[in-house]
Amino acid sequence: MIPEVGLYKYVKARDEVTEAARPLAQRKALYSSVVAQITLRTLYELFKADRMKHLDIIVFNGYVSSIDRGTGRPVRVCLITVRTSRDIYMQLDLSKVDPLACLNMLNASVNTSRAYLSR
Repeated sequence: MIPEVGLYKYVKARDEVTEAARPLAQRKALYSSVVAQITLRTLYELFKADRMKHLDIIVFNGYVSSIDRGTGRPVRVCLITVRTSRDIYMQLDLSKVDPLACLNMLNASVNTSRAYLSR
């Protein structure tokens, strides 16, 4: 969840804290970036933990639990699906990639719905 509030500011003259909304475009970009970074990090950890090299290919599906705004009922939504081999993944220089561009290169399928930015 990316907070709708982007900034809190103390106003000394009124002795109160005001808040400013985070723009929707910024919230969407941050959310996509977080999902991409978590995905890439999880793949990295799985391949690095496999010291005996038993894993050749990983299929990662990232889900989020939320509330369907149309029905009010709980839903479990797949945000991302990616399949990659050890050979391809270990050639990446993760310190220099843009997470979203990297997932695009790996042919990931990303759910770009804004419905899950907040509850």
